[in-house]
Amino acid sequence: MNTTDLVQRLSDISSETKEEPFPSLIQSVETMASVIELLLETLKDLKAVTKQLRTQKETLRGTATCSDPESSNDGSC
Repeated sequence: MNTTDLVQRLSDISSETKEEPFPSLIQSVETMASVIELLLETLKDLKAVTKQLRTQKETLRGTATCSDPESSNDGSC
């Protein structure tokens, strides 16, 4: 095998590796990665909202207890 043949074979191999073997699979994986990222962001937002709702719930419980006529007689509010 001479040098020209070797260079040609290396060039052919190099050009073959540049092609994506499974373009639809790669696209599906990229789409799934994007969806997972979006779901994680949504989950993070939901956790923050849940925390806010729990805080408001506790605040309302405290207000409801103090506005209850029977509990205000014991002097706790």
